[in-house]
Amino acid sequence: MHGLPRLDGDALRRTRHARGRRLDALAATVGSGTTRQQLIDYEPGARRPDPPRPAALTGALEVHPSNWPGSSPAGRHWPIYGTGPA
Repeated sequence: MHGLPRLDGDALRRTRHARGRRLDALAATVGSGTTRQQLIDYEPGARRPDPPRPAALTGALEVHPSNWPGSSPAGRHWPIYGTGPA
């Protein structure tokens, strides 16, 4: 886990709920071996996704990375990621 940014699980959960996506359906859409349990662990911050997963999550949720709450104007970071130490 060291070296990976902290996932903002609240933003992930809010977006998932707003899109009406169930964990199992989202995991299947994300693909690449993503499991329901991984998503369950991401939302409370118990687990961090590997680097390509945020792009897959935003794609599966049909949200452009720059449209996540708190994103930078240039969309240079994934707003589902928080800042600060984990």
